[in-house]
Amino acid sequence: MPFGVKLDTAAFERDIRAACSAELARVDSALLAAVEEATDGLKEELRDKTFSALGLKVAYAWQSKEYPNKDDPRGPAGFVWTKAPKIIDFWRAERIHTPLGGAFAIPVSPVVKRGGRTMTPVEVEAKFNQELQAVRLKSGNVGLFLDLVQSTSSRRPGFRKPTKGRLARGRKPQKVLMFVLVRSIRSRKLIDLDGPAKRWAARVPALFEARLGAGR
Repeated sequence: MPFGVKLDTAAFERDIRAACSAELARVDSALLAAVEEATDGLKEELRDKTFSALGLKVAYAWQSKEYPNKDDPRGPAGFVWTKAPKIIDFWRAERIHTPLGGAFAIPVSPVVKRGGRTMTPVEVEAKFNQELQAVRLKSGNVGLFLDLVQSTSSRRPGFRKPTKGRLARGRKPQKVLMFVLVRSIRSRKLIDLDGPAKRWAARVPALFEARLGAGR
């Protein structure tokens, strides 16, 4: 009977598989961390640029989320979006905006403010219980007017509804320009989205290498 020795590689194979699995987990973790850092960096840069152009409220409308995408060959991904898409879209490029089937109503009176926001023409009509009057202006545009009376309050200057009581006290109504209708508006480019997105995407490989090296 020949003498022989069996080479059992099962334990070695298990060690190799365990080592490979641990290395893959380390790579996945480093890549996810790099994507998270780049995603957060893009969000913060967009917030900074938006704040200087449009103020704090619109700046903090930028949000971000990371997706690990486990078992997905595409790997982890990051997504940055804004809760104020119409505002950002208006100021992201220099172009002419034209409404469909109508005109832009540009508010020109502080009366149209309510709680920090601007009322629409429909809301203004409901508040003052009268229809807006369209009058052609010298500029060629159309103005929307209301008949209002001057306020007598030093704390709340402006205009009020021409109620029976106010009219009885001799306060005469006057036409007040509320909105100007324009067919188109040219926006200026105040916010660059493509530049920051490309820069942070290009930084992912370097961020990944740094995270991978730090985990050794």
